[in-house]
Amino acid sequence: MRNLVLVIMALCCALTYTTTRSIAGDGGLYPSAPPPGSAFVRFFNGDSPASAAAVNIRGKSYGSAAYGGLTPYAPVPQGDAKVAIGTKVADTQLKPGVYYTVLY
Repeated sequence: MRNLVLVIMALCCALTYTTTRSIAGDGGLYPSAPPPGSAFVRFFNGDSPASAAAVNIRGKSYGSAAYGGLTPYAPVPQGDAKVAIGTKVADTQLKPGVYYTVLY
């Protein structure tokens, strides 16, 4: 009986996971994995409806983020990084294999 309960619980978890991903529409949202020694970083602009905010890491441009929009994930080498979006700048430590979202 205990095994039957565990099997039913596992099936419910799997069904919930599958259903949630399909409802959210994020099946292709995340790349499979960043290159070795790199993190994935994306930006969200929730501050400036008048214009897109320029984004950069360590002085390298990663384009711009439109108001209310997310940029695609970009691979960025691990380590200390100065991250900027619009007029905001922050120092951070990027760890390999981690996905980051910078909010503005």
